[in-house]
Amino acid sequence: YVQELEIEYKKRMETTEQQYELVRSQLKHLSLTYDQTEYRSDVMKHEQIDLNNDIEITKRNLTNGNTRHHTL
Repeated sequence: YVQELEIEYKKRMETTEQQYELVRSQLKHLSLTYDQTEYRSDVMKHEQIDLNNDIEITKRNLTNGNTRHHTL
């Protein structure tokens, strides 16, 4: 009976270890995904800044173009 218990205990420990490893790998994956998301977010922020700058430049060029047009 003790042997049966030991076998059962070993099986449970193996299962627990497998589940632990699974969770660890999922956590690693999540962590990587989070890092990638943060990186993309930074890239998008910079792209947004670039876009805003382009819009400002375009606005200025249009106003300058208009004033130039009026002076002619």
